[in-house]
Amino acid sequence: MNKLKLLHAKLALSCLLGTGLVIHVLRIIAGIDAVQRLILTRAFDSAFAAAMAIVALLVWRARNSVDWRGTGERVLVWGTLAYVGLSVLLHARSWFVADHTEVFRAFPVGYSVVFSLVATTTLVLWWRLRPRGPALRT
Repeated sequence: MNKLKLLHAKLALSCLLGTGLVIHVLRIIAGIDAVQRLILTRAFDSAFAAAMAIVALLVWRARNSVDWRGTGERVLVWGTLAYVGLSVLLHARSWFVADHTEVFRAFPVGYSVVFSLVATTTLVLWWRLRPRGPALRT
């Protein structure tokens, strides 16, 4: 069961961060105006927020399924959970505010570069996590 919970979290996180990587790389290449006009529509952002909430739940569910090999892995899992959870709030804004994408202009292009590096590193490290083995029975 631990293996399956961790696999679900890894796959969902990969899809989420992969989508985020595409958006951020397009922002670097095409600019914020093109990304806002073509991708960051209200419908997309609403669906993306819902997907983030699901990923946050899957990461939460998998947190006790990891064979912890050090503090760094704990920081990775809890940091991922915090980042995705906070991102849900930012993207769920589209459910309530008409000019929801204007908030993204506050993030400089440098954020997209940093996000791309951090997201790629996060994915590599998540795929290196091992599931906890079955509990020993006495």
